[in-house]
Amino acid sequence: MTPRLFLPGPLSAGGLHPLAPEQAHYLLRVLRLAAGDPVLCCDGAGELWQAVLVRSGSRAFAVELIACQLRTPAPTLRLHLLQGLLKGAAM
Repeated sequence: MTPRLFLPGPLSAGGLHPLAPEQAHYLLRVLRLAAGDPVLCCDGAGELWQAVLVRSGSRAFAVELIACQLRTPAPTLRLHLLQGLLKGAAM
């Protein structure tokens, strides 16, 4: 199973996106990944990107985005919420 990682901001293919120290620690120490291993990155806007973990410095790591794997379309259904009101102090 390929690990997933959240990257804020708009993502674009080909660029290097530096990892926060916490993210790098999680990928390298907890999951025991190495440079060249695949990662899936999401941006919170409904896009899922294929990426590769790369070393960007002596102790710094980044992910290189390869291609957008999935774009979730905006929902087409409208959602309506209703609340039933109770009488008196019961509410």
